[in-house]
Amino acid sequence: MLLWAYGVMTDVPADATSRKNEVLLKLSETHREDAFTLAANYEVFEVLADLCLRESSPNFSRVTAYYNKFQEKFAAVVFAWFLQHEGEQ
Repeated sequence: MLLWAYGVMTDVPADATSRKNEVLLKLSETHREDAFTLAANYEVFEVLADLCLRESSPNFSRVTAYYNKFQEKFAAVVFAWFLQHEGEQ
């Protein structure tokens, strides 16, 4: 599964976001850290935000680290994530 995910991430065109999201979220079920790594390497911010924030206890230290690395690009996605999931937590 892991090698398949790495292959899919490199073979999928940059504009095929939904396919990358699907692969990363599936990968996160069994290889969570690898999903974080791939999402960061390929700047799939929607998945990064979801992985950080959908936990029963959101990982704000990880959110901060990704914000420091990607700045406004990641911050905008985190903000959108909170708007989309308002009232769920």
